[in-house]
Amino acid sequence: MFSCVKEVLPKGIGVQLAEMYNDKSFDTMWRDYCVQFITNYYERRWIYSNSAQTVSETNDSETGMKKEAIEAVYWDAIKEIDTTIAGTALLGLTSIARTGADIDRKRIKKAIEDILAEPECGEPTRITALRLAGSLGCDKILLEARIIAQIGETITLRMAAIATIGDLGTSNDIELLESLSADKEPRIRAIAAKSLTKITKG
Repeated sequence: MFSCVKEVLPKGIGVQLAEMYNDKSFDTMWRDYCVQFITNYYERRWIYSNSAQTVSETNDSETGMKKEAIEAVYWDAIKEIDTTIAGTALLGLTSIARTGADIDRKRIKKAIEDILAEPECGEPTRITALRLAGSLGCDKILLEARIIAQIGETITLRMAAIATIGDLGTSNDIELLESLSADKEPRIRAIAAKSLTKITKG
């Protein structure tokens, strides 16, 4: 792989990362790692290309790797909702979109909505989707967040949903958050109180 302290990324690293992600003979953790570092590659190749730490234009152009091909890896990876890969891809796309890159934010939001509507989605990806929904203003997932906040399978998942309600909720959520602020689980009580404050003072 490559070191983050290198000034110039290795020749053809974009292709290598994409190929290793697409090769399902590798285990999930390694493929997830590849998706994670595609973000670093993308930013240094196309966003921060004038900085000291970048990709060799000459070396990389020899591979024929196109920005659209890298983006396609993300949109494909988002479908792997039963692993951590979809969450990693969502984080990468959101990170790139926030730099001002020409990434379709509406498509990211739709992906988040689809993930949270999918019962087979793994918990790590659901948590990631919930928190990104909050930061991106995906208020269409509020109903799902309210349900998860009350009957989510784990405390961590419920906490993510409650925090998201704090980000996206309205006065209609005050009663729910007040109820959750009296929950027997102290972590639920704490995040519910914080979310309630955000809404009442927002």
